[in-house]
Amino acid sequence: MNSKTLDLPTLESWLWDAACIIRGAIDDPKYKEYILPLLFYKRLSDVYADEIARITREIADRALAREMAAHDRNLVDYVLCHKLLHRKVPDYTRSWQLLMGMHLPDWRERERRLEAWGLKERDDASRRTA
Repeated sequence: MNSKTLDLPTLESWLWDAACIIRGAIDDPKYKEYILPLLFYKRLSDVYADEIARITREIADRALAREMAAHDRNLVDYVLCHKLLHRKVPDYTRSWQLLMGMHLPDWRERERRLEAWGLKERDDASRRTA
C-alpha cells in the first residue's frame, strides 16, 4: 500500500486533466454550459433516490413510494404522517383525527387525492398486514 497522501492541488490537477480528456475539443465556456447542468441533474437524481429510499423505509412499500412521489409529493407526507400517528394511536379515533389535523391541517383533502389515485386501498392493505 502506498503511504503517500494525495494533496488537494494534485487532486485538482488530476480532475482537471480528466475533464480535459472527456471534454476533448470543447472550449472551457462551452464545457461549463454542458457540465454544470449535468452535475445539477445528477444531484437531483441522487436526492430523488435518497428520498424514495427514505419513504420506502417509512412505509415499507417501494412501489407505493415511487407511485406517490410520481403523482403528488403531498401524498407522501400524508402517508408518512398517517403511519407514524398510527404508532401512537392505533385506530381512527377522534384523538387520531385531532393529531392528524395538528400535523397536516389539510389531511382530509390529501386522503381524497390518495383515494382518487387508487392508492388509499393499497396503503390500508399494507397497514393491515404490517
